[in-house]
Amino acid sequence: MKSLFLSAALALAFQCSFAHAQTDLNLRNSFPGRRVGGATRGECSARFLAHLVPASSVFAPASSGVLGLLMGPSASPRSVLLEFRPHHEGDTASTPVKQSLPASDAAVMLFMRPPSKVPTVWESSYDCGTVSGGTATSVAPDELYIPAEAGAPPAVSLLITDGVQDDRRVQDLLTRFRQSCGGQISTQDVLVAFDLKKQLSQVWPERLPVRCF
Repeated sequence: MKSLFLSAALALAFQCSFAHAQTDLNLRNSFPGRRVGGATRGECSARFLAHLVPASSVFAPASSGVLGLLMGPSASPRSVLLEFRPHHEGDTASTPVKQSLPASDAAVMLFMRPPSKVPTVWESSYDCGTVSGGTATSVAPDELYIPAEAGAPPAVSLLITDGVQDDRRVQDLLTRFRQSCGGQISTQDVLVAFDLKKQLSQVWPERLPVRCF
């Protein structure tokens, strides 16, 4: 009887795991992500901002929950607004969270976020309605941000749980970057590693500070 119960439990667990993996696969193929945000006009809104995720903009973070952003050069840095919300509206397993990272010139920004059990949409944009400065803070989910330069699309990615080889490659890169917290890494290495080589034609510093939160 115990053997039969164990077999049934294992079969159910396998079915749930398979269904979950199939859901993540479907999302990988259908999510309309945009890992590079920004507009074409406006000093603030047109500034380069990218999620350090695979080119598909769908990413399964490591168990450590490390996520990364690449911020382009700017003469007037602004803070970065982050939002995390369930991919499926009404999903009670996760609630929307908004967060702010401090203003910075060109940099790699790394921060920790507890992995979610449900697919989560991650959006990032510059706070074009405020002056530079500030610290990393969490704000109430119902607090709204109203940027002065409206119309700049945010960087948008989907965070899921089942990883593939490309996810593990990015996980390893973020782990390596985190070892340089407070230091600097090669700008070219970052742009090449994330297939952002066309940005090499822009004016970037040779090395980027790594800021960790």
